[in-house]
Amino acid sequence: MGPMQLVSLIQYMCATLTQLFVFCRYGDAVMNESSLGMGQGPYAAATWCLSPRIRRDLAILGAGMMRPRQLRAGPFSYLDLPLFIQVLRTAYSYYAVLGKREQ
Repeated sequence: MGPMQLVSLIQYMCATLTQLFVFCRYGDAVMNESSLGMGQGPYAAATWCLSPRIRRDLAILGAGMMRPRQLRAGPFSYLDLPLFIQVLRTAYSYYAVLGKREQ
């Protein structure tokens, strides 16, 4: 393998890892921003001074917001930072096994 092929391979690997990190970081941000706790969002509304129809709508909205939204990578997994770390660890283990095998 020549030096130019090695540089090209390293650039490709860095670009691929950066792209995966961006997807996983965005998926983690979506999950963190979409989860609301008590005292936030519709739970913080002054429901005692609202009409029964609006109270019902707020209860439906609150029930829908209890589950955090997550981005999926097809049917396989969720895109988040633990997945990114797991992919890096798995790739390094494969690299280490293949490196020992060549020696």
